[in-house]
Order: sequence, then C-alpha cells, then structure tokens
Amino acid sequence: MYGVGATAYTIIARCRLEQTRLVCASHLKVLTQAMLLYVADNGERFPPASAWSDRLLPYAAEARMLLLYPPDTADDSMFVCPVAKNQECSYAFSASLGGVNASELADPRHTTMLFESDRGWNAAGGAELLPEVPRHDPGERYAFADGSSHFVARRMIGKDRWGRRIYAREPVITLGWVPIWQPVLKEPAQGEDARRQTPGAAREVGGP
Repeated sequence: MYGVGATAYTIIARCRLEQTRLVCASHLKVLTQAMLLYVADNGERFPPASAWSDRLLPYAAEARMLLLYPPDTADDSMFVCPVAKNQECSYAFSASLGGVNASELADPRHTTMLFESDRGWNAAGGAELLPEVPRHDPGERYAFADGSSHFVARRMIGKDRWGRRIYAREPVITLGWVPIWQPVLKEPAQGEDARRQTPGAAREVGGP
C-alpha cells in the first residue's frame, strides 16, 4: 500500500508542477501580446526599461481579449507566476531592449525580451535577475522579441551544504538555441545614417 500511495503522490505532484508551468506560460503569453501591442502603438520601439510594467499594464486587457481569456480576469494578475504568488511581478524585461526599434533587430527569434525573475515591478536587466533557483525545475520560461515563448533550462553546478541545488545563471545552450541578451541590430542600408542607435546607447522613449 505504501508503494501505491507514494506513486499516487508523485503523480499528483507532477501534475501540479505541469499545471503551474502552463499557467506561467499563459501569463507570459499575455505579457508578450501586450508588448507587441505597445510596440505597434509606439513607432515600433520597446518601452523604457525602467517603466516597462507600467507601460504594458494598459495593454493587458486588450491582450487578454485577443487571446480569449475570461473577461473577469484581473489585468495585473497576468504579471504573476503561480509559483511566486506573493510578488507584484514575476517577470523582468531585458534592459538592453529599452527604446530599441523592433524592426531593426537582426535576430528577434533569439533576442530575449521577457523572462522569469524575483525582482518585482519594472525589473529590468539580464541573466543576473533570474531566480536563484529555477521556479520550474530545471529552468524558466522566456519570451523573445519575435513574440515566441520557450522553456529554457539551466545547468545544475552543485549543491550547498544543506543539499539544495545550485544552478548556473546562464541558460543551457540546447540544439543551437542561444538566448541573446544584448540585441544585435541590422547593418544600416547603403545611404542610411551610419550613426544609428546601438543597443548600448538605446534611448528611452515616452518619458516616465
């Protein structure tokens, strides 16, 4: 009987884990849609890194409607992963995309846009903002600049003295999939201004 009970418990635990992954993925999908709506309304530019959550919040309702979410779902609930219910926002924005023109990205499919983080509302940065321990072992959900979303694993590098797993900050490169943290811009066409904005000097548009 003990063996049957343990097996049932394991199955239930796995089902709950998979459910939280699905909910997290759906919330990130809404935020991704909200980001695409914002970019379309703002000259193809991403929001200021310091205020991205504030800028996307007004677009959350439209994004939910486009994705056929129940109309009574709270807009700000889309910013929270079910594993991190006590956080105001469970995701971060890739700071290097702040103010960048989306149409100028050379590889939007691999350019990190949104990712899981514990740093709260308007958090923006890079891999250093990933949770210390992946919420959805062994990795996190990412949204990329082309609007796609993928689960990306991290490598376990050891255990602490209490036996808890320690993970590398950078995600694992699998099947050629390399998340890009610093966006690469297309080469200027002949005759264009050679002084085009670069990711390191991306300006923030729209004001606070």
